[in-house]
Amino acid sequence: MRELTFNSSEEFKNSFVNETIQYSEVAVDNIQEAFKEGHKEAKLFYIEIEDVNYTFQIVVRKKDWLFVLEAAFERFQEANMVDRTIDTWTLIRDIKEGS
Repeated sequence: MRELTFNSSEEFKNSFVNETIQYSEVAVDNIQEAFKEGHKEAKLFYIEIEDVNYTFQIVVRKKDWLFVLEAAFERFQEANMVDRTIDTWTLIRDIKEGS
């Protein structure tokens, strides 16, 4: 799980708009780890927003892994990240075969 701290809710919002590739990589890595370990959910992010004194976790249940992975696959493909695209496709295939 990746820990993220933001000074404000605006900074948090902008981060998820501007850092989609980076966060997609974290999502894929954590889903892959959860899949290999046989977990029913993948813990992606622990987020703290300081100006509102708020913390939360982003967790994806197994039934939603393919949705997240397919979105990441498209982002990697658009960014011409060949190795990441192939690795994500392989994970999608493995999850489908293992379901």
